[in-house]
Amino acid sequence: MGRRMVVLGTYHALQGAKNRGANRNKNIDDPSYAVLIEHLIAEYSLECIFEEASECGPTTAQELANKHGLAYLDECARAPQGKKN
Repeated sequence: MGRRMVVLGTYHALQGAKNRGANRNKNIDDPSYAVLIEHLIAEYSLECIFEEASECGPTTAQELANKHGLAYLDECARAPQGKKN
C-alpha cells in the first residue's frame, strides 16, 4: 500500500496548546479531540504529525505523537517579517 496523508482542520483553541499566552484561557477542553487523534494514529498507521499550532505547544497532537514515538513538526504559517500577503 502507498503512503497516505490525513488532513484534519481545527481551531487553535481545540489544539490544547499550553503556551497560547493571553488566549490560553480560551482553549476548548474536549477529550474527544484526543480520542480522534488516537483513532487516526491507529487507523492510518501514522508515522508523523504536522500541525500549524503557531509554535504555542505543546499541543494535544504533539503530546500524542511523543507518546507513540512519532515524528512531530509544528509548521507555523505566519508570513516572514516585512512580507505582506
